[in-house]
Amino acid sequence: MPRKPSQPHALRAVREILELSQEELAKKVGCSTSMIQQIELGKKKPSKDLAFKIQDATGIDPRRLMRGDKNFFVTKESYEAFKNLR
Repeated sequence: MPRKPSQPHALRAVREILELSQEELAKKVGCSTSMIQQIELGKKKPSKDLAFKIQDATGIDPRRLMRGDKNFFVTKESYEAFKNLR
Protein backbone atom coordinates (compact mmCIF):
# COMPACT_ATOMS: atom_id res chain seq x y z
CA MET A 1 0.00 0.00 0.00
CA PRO A 2 1.50 3.39 -1.00
CA ARG A 3 2.28 5.79 1.79
CA LYS A 4 0.40 9.06 2.02
CA PRO A 5 2.65 12.05 1.22
CA SER A 6 3.81 14.02 4.25
CA GLN A 7 2.52 17.21 2.62
CA PRO A 8 -0.71 17.62 0.67
CA HIS A 9 -0.58 18.34 -3.05
CA ALA A 10 -0.14 22.07 -3.76
CA LEU A 11 -3.60 22.30 -5.31
CA ARG A 12 -5.21 20.87 -2.21
CA ALA A 13 -3.16 23.09 0.10
CA VAL A 14 -4.06 26.27 -1.81
CA ARG A 15 -7.68 25.21 -2.21
CA GLU A 16 -7.90 24.77 1.56
CA ILE A 17 -6.16 28.11 2.20
CA LEU A 18 -8.77 29.74 -0.06
CA GLU A 19 -11.48 27.79 1.80
CA LEU A 20 -12.81 26.22 -1.39
CA SER A 21 -14.25 22.73 -1.60
CA GLN A 22 -13.27 20.52 -4.49
CA GLU A 23 -16.75 21.06 -5.89
CA GLU A 24 -16.48 24.86 -5.64
CA LEU A 25 -13.10 24.90 -7.37
CA ALA A 26 -14.35 22.55 -10.08
CA LYS A 27 -17.26 24.89 -10.79
CA LYS A 28 -14.93 27.91 -10.92
CA VAL A 29 -12.63 26.28 -13.46
CA GLY A 30 -15.24 24.36 -15.43
CA CYS A 31 -14.32 20.76 -14.74
CA SER A 32 -15.65 17.85 -12.70
CA THR A 33 -15.06 17.40 -9.00
CA SER A 34 -13.48 14.04 -9.79
CA MET A 35 -10.89 15.78 -12.01
CA ILE A 36 -9.86 18.01 -9.09
CA GLN A 37 -9.65 14.89 -6.89
CA GLN A 38 -7.51 13.06 -9.44
CA ILE A 39 -5.14 16.01 -9.80
CA GLU A 40 -4.78 16.32 -6.03
CA LEU A 41 -4.07 12.60 -5.75
CA GLY A 42 -1.44 12.84 -8.49
CA LYS A 43 -3.35 10.41 -10.70
CA LYS A 44 -4.02 12.90 -13.51
CA LYS A 45 -2.43 16.02 -14.88
CA PRO A 46 -4.61 18.89 -16.07
CA SER A 47 -4.70 19.96 -19.69
CA LYS A 48 -2.99 23.24 -20.54
CA ASP A 49 -6.36 24.99 -20.67
CA LEU A 50 -7.45 23.63 -17.29
CA ALA A 51 -4.07 24.37 -15.70
CA PHE A 52 -4.38 28.04 -16.70
CA LYS A 53 -7.95 28.20 -15.39
CA ILE A 54 -6.69 26.77 -12.09
CA GLN A 55 -3.97 29.44 -12.08
CA ASP A 56 -6.60 32.16 -12.52
CA ALA A 57 -8.59 30.75 -9.60
CA THR A 58 -5.71 29.92 -7.25
CA GLY A 59 -2.43 31.46 -8.42
CA ILE A 60 -0.72 28.07 -8.75
CA ASP A 61 1.95 27.81 -11.48
CA PRO A 62 0.24 25.97 -14.36
CA ARG A 63 3.49 24.47 -15.67
CA ARG A 64 4.09 22.68 -12.39
CA LEU A 65 0.53 21.35 -12.41
CA MET A 66 0.91 20.07 -15.99
CA ARG A 67 4.24 18.39 -15.15
CA GLY A 68 2.71 16.79 -12.10
CA ASP A 69 5.62 17.76 -9.86
CA LYS A 70 5.61 15.37 -6.92
CA ASN A 71 7.57 17.72 -4.63
CA PHE A 72 5.45 20.79 -5.30
CA PHE A 73 4.07 21.73 -1.89
CA VAL A 74 2.62 24.98 -0.62
CA THR A 75 2.25 26.27 2.90
CA LYS A 76 -0.07 29.06 3.97
CA GLU A 77 2.97 31.27 4.59
CA SER A 78 4.52 30.64 1.19
CA TYR A 79 1.19 31.18 -0.55
CA GLU A 80 0.59 34.48 1.26
CA ALA A 81 4.12 35.65 0.40
CA PHE A 82 3.54 34.73 -3.26
CA LYS A 83 0.20 36.57 -3.35
CA ASN A 84 1.84 39.68 -1.86
CA LEU A 85 4.41 39.71 -4.68
CA ARG A 86 1.72 39.72 -7.38
